[in-house]
Parts: sequence; structure tokens; C-alpha cells
Amino acid sequence: MMNDYGNLELHTVLLSAMKDIDKICRENGLKYYLHAGTLLGALNYRGFIPWDDDVDISMMRNDYEKFLHIIEKEYSNCYFVDNLYTDEFYKNNRTILRVLGTSIIHNHEDLNSKHNEIGLDIVPLDVAPDSKLERKIQQSVIWILDAIVQIKQGEIVPHSIPMKILSIFSKMNRIYLGKRIDKWCMRYNNQKSQFVGLLSYTGKNPYTGKSGYENDLLLREWFENPIYVPFEDTEFMTISEPEKDLIHRYGLHWHDPYPEEKRITKHDVKSYTISDEVRKRVGL
Repeated sequence: MMNDYGNLELHTVLLSAMKDIDKICRENGLKYYLHAGTLLGALNYRGFIPWDDDVDISMMRNDYEKFLHIIEKEYSNCYFVDNLYTDEFYKNNRTILRVLGTSIIHNHEDLNSKHNEIGLDIVPLDVAPDSKLERKIQQSVIWILDAIVQIKQGEIVPHSIPMKILSIFSKMNRIYLGKRIDKWCMRYNNQKSQFVGLLSYTGKNPYTGKSGYENDLLLREWFENPIYVPFEDTEFMTISEPEKDLIHRYGLHWHDPYPEEKRITKHDVKSYTISDEVRKRVGL
């Protein structure tokens, strides 16, 4: 593993965790998929994007929930499942798998967060309906609920009249709001619709301008027969049409060299620490 961006030891910790995820999924018949920037790195660099500082992995909802249960039951000495059910200040409806015995500090640190360990994003995939109208309704309800959560967490200051109206509901319990978001994400999971995706992301894709909901909609058939792709000194699972996903997510020029002036850690990492115990475990 070569790196000129100060991320080599960070990448070593992340790679070790990825190998654990792969082992757990193989042993338990679960599927996972290299996702977003991690998949981009796999195809462009056969590993990490050198200046990247995190890992994105997605799983279908059932496998996602089984995986988190296994981590909490059998691997709690190494990892912490950080999500809205374990952390009252957690901001979204996904999970960060935290590597215990480490820490990572960002220049714009969230002072409310109780957990600052190095982490890997583990995101659930749910079914989107075939009907464009139903998709729009699903997206809108998730957006409204997420906006209430962001107001509650102080991420959105309600200046406009619509946001001030939503702020009335921000007194609701965080877990209750999170469960409502999950309910709407999972609303169509018993249907054989053609699209699945990370439905709870409400941001906008800076490469294509699409909303997060639309940006993450991919054909269900791409997830049914996953393939393995080279990654550093091993290989990991992903969807059967990775190039098509990257075109959808990053545009036709996803494989072009990234401008040198933009090759910086995307999450504004200031520093990180790794305990001696973790160093020994991951081979540092």
C-alpha cells in the first residue's frame, strides 16, 4: 500500500476492518457491496483512493440488520455499532462501524458526538417503488422527516416559514423520528420493484446534481449476483455492474484522473490515533 497523503496507517486500519466484514459475511451467507467512493477506488486504483479517508459499504436491509446483530453479539470487543439507536446525537439513519481503540479528529469536529473512533459507513439498501409518483411521495416524506431531525440536531436553523413549521415537530423523540424514516425507507421492501437504493440520504450529488434519493437508485438485478473486485492485497464484493453504477453516480468521466488541487481528504481529517493493541491486531 503506497500513500503520500498521510493516510497509510488509517487505510491499514480500515482495510483490516473490511477484511473482518468480508469474513463475517462469507461465514453467514450475507452480501455486501463496495459503495460510492470505495467502489471508485477499487476500479481506478485497485484499492483506496490515496487521499480518501473512509470506507463506504452497502447491504440490503435484511443482511444489514443481521450483520449489525452479529457485530454487537460477537465482535463488541473490537467494534462499536454507532447509529441513532446507540448514540443520541447521531445525525442520520445509517451506521458507522467504529474501530475501538482508535480516534479520528476533524477540523470541524462535532462537539456533541460521544464517539470519534475511526469508522466505516455501513448503509442499508431498500426498495423504491416502480411508480414515479410513489417514489416522489416516498422521497418527500423522508426529506421532511430528515429535515425535522436536522433541526432537532441544530444542523438546520429554521428561518423560512416551512422550516419554522417543521421545527414544531423537532421536540419529538429522536429514535421515534428515526423509526419513522426507516418505516418509509422500508415501505416497499415486500415488492419486486426494479430499483433499490440508499433512500435516506437527502443531500445532492455534486457530480450530477441529482438528489441523494435519485442518485442512489440502482437496478435491483445488479445486486443479485455480486462479483469480487481487486482491492489492495485482497478482493471484496460489489455489484455485478460496477462501471454502470459509477457512470450513474459520477458521470461518464469517472475514470479520468482527478484534478491534483482537489486531492485532499474529503472529511477534513486533522489527525488520528491508533492504540498499541489495534496496531498489533492490524499489523502496524
